[in-house]
Amino acid sequence: MISNRKEFKPLKLIIHKIKLILIISLLLSCYSSAQNICRVSGWVTDSVSHIPIPNVNVSVDELNMGTITDSTGYFHLKLSSGIKYTIKFSHVGYEDAMLKFQLEMDHEAEFHIHLSSRLIELSPVVSISNYENMRAFRTFNENELKKAGRNNLERALVYLSPNIIYPHWAR
Repeated sequence: MISNRKEFKPLKLIIHKIKLILIISLLLSCYSSAQNICRVSGWVTDSVSHIPIPNVNVSVDELNMGTITDSTGYFHLKLSSGIKYTIKFSHVGYEDAMLKFQLEMDHEAEFHIHLSSRLIELSPVVSISNYENMRAFRTFNENELKKAGRNNLERALVYLSPNIIYPHWAR
């Protein structure tokens, strides 16, 4: 029996060394992967008025992930360094913008993106007003909307018919 105990001591020592090597390699891999993460941030604004655009879709093509801008047009992403990325910025009523770049290790990038407004062709729009059970209908055609000269449909309709009442869900 005593001889069996001597045989197990080297085996326990080997198992202990293997555990120690695994723990060290796990810690090193966590440390090295944490250093490869870089922060990308910025603001998205209208190219003419320079007003921040909220709720812009910011998507990273290579990772199938993304975010949206907040109420101030600000966004941020955490990406790995050393990879070429293409970020797409899209919003209804604006032309899409693409940004291609590659980050170096331990660098942060900040971008200012300017989106150009885009005219969307629509069929005639019907405005319905409801004031104390009185209803009024008005149809706007394409030429009237173009003459209003506003950046989006909502602004053009308010300009052409300021007494529009919005439903409770649109406020």
